[in-house]
Amino acid sequence: MAITQISHNQTFGNWISVKDYGAVGDGVTDDTQAFVDALNASSVYISVYVPPGVYLLNDCVHVYQKSNITIHMDRSAKIIKPAGWVTAGAIPGPAVPPPPRQVPGFDTVGAKALVANVVLAFQQCTDVQITGGQIDGVTTPLNPYNGYGIKFFDSDRVIIDGVRIFNFGGEGVLIEQTDNVTITNCTVSNCNHGINPFQQSADNRYIGNYISDCAAYGFFIEGTRNSVFQSNTIVNCQTPFVLKNTVGVGDIFNIIISGNYCLNDEATEGVKLDSSDTDTSFGYVLIDSNIFLGSLKNGIIKDSDQGTAVVTNNILFGVGESGQNSQGFARCDIVANNYLDVNNDGVTSALLCGSVTNNIFNGVDINPWGNNKSPDQCTLVKGNYPYSSNVAYVNSSSPTINGKETVINRDTGPSTITGFEDGELGQIVRLTSAKADTVTLSHNSGSSTYPFIFRSGSDKTINGPGDRY
Repeated sequence: MAITQISHNQTFGNWISVKDYGAVGDGVTDDTQAFVDALNASSVYISVYVPPGVYLLNDCVHVYQKSNITIHMDRSAKIIKPAGWVTAGAIPGPAVPPPPRQVPGFDTVGAKALVANVVLAFQQCTDVQITGGQIDGVTTPLNPYNGYGIKFFDSDRVIIDGVRIFNFGGEGVLIEQTDNVTITNCTVSNCNHGINPFQQSADNRYIGNYISDCAAYGFFIEGTRNSVFQSNTIVNCQTPFVLKNTVGVGDIFNIIISGNYCLNDEATEGVKLDSSDTDTSFGYVLIDSNIFLGSLKNGIIKDSDQGTAVVTNNILFGVGESGQNSQGFARCDIVANNYLDVNNDGVTSALLCGSVTNNIFNGVDINPWGNNKSPDQCTLVKGNYPYSSNVAYVNSSSPTINGKETVINRDTGPSTITGFEDGELGQIVRLTSAKADTVTLSHNSGSSTYPFIFRSGSDKTINGPGDRY
C-alpha cells in the first residue's frame, strides 16, 4: 500500500514507497529490483519514498532518461552494498554510446560501463531531487575505481540535500557532464574523494556540506565551469580543494571558493590549482574568506602561470613542514588581505606571485620572500606586515644579519650599514628613527642587483636598492 503520511508537492504526483514494489529493508534481502521498479513506475513525475530500514543493493540502480524524479529517504533509512562489491553492469542498462558532449581523449563506452560500481546512477536525467537518508559503501577498500555513492552523468537540474554518504573507495558523489547541480547539507566521509565535479560540468553550487576523513581530496574539481563552493566544512582530508584541467576532462574557469572552514592534520595543501596542462584552459578562480587550520605543508598553490588566481581575506594557520621547502602562496596573481601563520622555518610566504599587498605574515623567521628570492619574484609588494620572532637590532656598521629582519635602533643606530652578504636577498630592513637623518645600506659586494625590502612608518630616509612599502 502506498504511503500517505508524508507531505509532498502535488506537482510530482502521488508518492510511492519502495516497499510497494517489494523492498524488504532488512539488510539481508536484495532490494535492487524493488528500487529499479519504483523509479521506473512512471515516465514522468516520479516521487519515491524510502522508509526506515536497511536496504541491500547487490547491483547498481541505474535511472536512464527520466525527468522530474524525487527520492526522499527517511533519516533512518540506509542503503548498503555487499562488502567487496564490484558490479559488471547496471539494471537496466542499454548499451548506448555516451552523449555528444565529449572532450578530446574521452573513452567511448556504453551506458553499463558508465555506471559500473555506482549505488545510485542517473544518466541523461533532468529535474532530479534526492534528500535525506544514508548510503553506506560498507567495507569498500580505498581504490579510486572501486565504489561510488551517487553519480550523475549528462544530466541537468539536480538537487542533493541532507544525504549522508560514506565508506566508498571512489567518490562519495561524482558529478560528470552535469549542469545546474545544487548539493547542500550533505555529509561525505571515509571515501577517496568527497565530491568530484567532473568533465565539463557547469553552473553548480556546493554549499554547507561536511566532508571528512577522505584519503585524497575533499573537493576534486576537474573540468568544471561557473561553479561556487561555499560554507563547506572539510576535516582531515589530504587536500581540501584540488582544481585540475586536463585533456579528456576539460577546462577550469570561473570558480569561487568562499567561506569554507578546513581543519586538517598534515594536509599537503589548503588549495592546489593544478593548471599545468597547456592543451586545456585554466581561467579565473577566486579564493576568498576561507579558514585553514591545522597542519599544512603548503597554503594556496598554483603550479603554473596559466590562469588567474585571486586570493583574498583568507586565514591560514600552521603552514610549513619541518625540513621541507614550503610556500604560503605560490604563483597566485593577486594575494591581498590574508593572514598567514607558519610553524616552521624556511617557509616562502609568497613565491612567484603577482600583486602581494596588505597581508600579515606571522612567524616567518627566514626571509619571508623565501628560497633566497628577492621581491622581484612578485610583481608588486606593498603594505605587508611580516611579524617575526627573529629580529636583528643593529648597533654596528657591519652587522651579521643571517636572514633576520633588521631594526635600526633609535639614537644608537649607525648612519651607514654594510656587511650584508649577497646570499641574503630580499633582506627586510625596518628603520625606527635612526640617529642620522639618512641611512645608507649596501652589500659587501656593492652590487645593486640584490635589493632590500624597506618597511614603512619612518620619517627618516633610506638609501639603497629596494622596494619601499
